[in-house]
Amino acid sequence: MAQLAPSVRAAFLKGLEEFNTGLFFECHETLEEIWRAEKGHRREFYKGIIQIAAGLHHLTRRRNFRGTIHLLERGLARLETYPPRFLGVDVEGLRAGARRLRDEVLAQGGAIPPATADLRLRGSPGQGGSGTMGGEERFLGVDRSFLPKIVYEEPVPALRVKRLRSGARLPQRATPGSSGLDLYACLEGSQSLSLGRDPTLVPTGVAIEIPPGYEGQVRPRSGLSAQGVGVTFGTIDSDYRGEVLVTMHLFGSRESYAVQDGDRIAQLVIAPVVALPVEEAEELSPTERGAGGHGSTGP
Repeated sequence: MAQLAPSVRAAFLKGLEEFNTGLFFECHETLEEIWRAEKGHRREFYKGIIQIAAGLHHLTRRRNFRGTIHLLERGLARLETYPPRFLGVDVEGLRAGARRLRDEVLAQGGAIPPATADLRLRGSPGQGGSGTMGGEERFLGVDRSFLPKIVYEEPVPALRVKRLRSGARLPQRATPGSSGLDLYACLEGSQSLSLGRDPTLVPTGVAIEIPPGYEGQVRPRSGLSAQGVGVTFGTIDSDYRGEVLVTMHLFGSRESYAVQDGDRIAQLVIAPVVALPVEEAEELSPTERGAGGHGSTGP
C-alpha cells in the first residue's frame, strides 16, 4: 500500500483524534478536505468515516435519530468493502461499533423520546459546542458507551519488489522469526558463476522499493561464511531503484566456489533510519572514554 503524503497523514490522524474525543463536526471537516483531494481507492474509506462522524454529530448535537441512522447506514455501506485493518485503522472494530450504536438508536424507535427531548450537553467549558458527551451516562436515551471509537495502530509499510527477469525469486524469510529475507542468485543464461578472491557482483534479478525512513542491509549468510564464502556488507538506500547486487568473494583456505542459479546467497535486513541533521561544533561533550579507540575498553 502506498504511503500517505505527510500532509495527508497529519490531517488523517487529526481527524481520527477528533472523532475519538467527540469532536464529530470537526472530524467531518478535517477528513472532508483529504476526501475531496483523493482520487484513488482511499476515497470511499474517508467518506465512510466522515458519514459515521456526521451521524454522531446528528445524535449529539441535533438530536436527530432518523438522520443518525441514515448516515450510519451509509457510512457502514462504504466501509464494508475494506479489509479488517486499513491505513492503520481497526475497520472491523469501527464497523462493529457503528452497528451497535445503530441498533441502540433503532431500539429507541427512531424518534426523540419525550423524556429526553430537552437534554443538553454537559461538560467542561467549550466542550458542549463541539458535541462532546461531557459527564453524562446517557444522551437522548442512548448509553454513551455505545458511541464507536476508532482504534489506530501505525501501519507497517510494505517492501515492494519488482522482478527484473522471469527467473528471479522474491526475497523471503526462512522462518517467521527470521529478521532477514533470503536473497537468491539469478543467473539466467549462465547457470553458475565462479567466485575468487576478488569481489564478484552476483545478480538477484530483483529491484526493491524501500519505504522512506528505512534502509536495506545486505548481510552474509552464516552457512556460507562457515565455508569461506564471504559477502560484503552493503547498504541499499530508500531511493535506489536498480537491481540488487550481492558482492561475494572467497576468504581463508577456500580455493573455489560456484554460485548456482537460485542459490541463497545473502540476507536482506530492513532497518529504520534516523536522518539526523549535521551541525558543526567547535567542541564535543566530554565522556569518560574520550578519544579511546580499538581496545580501549579492554580485551
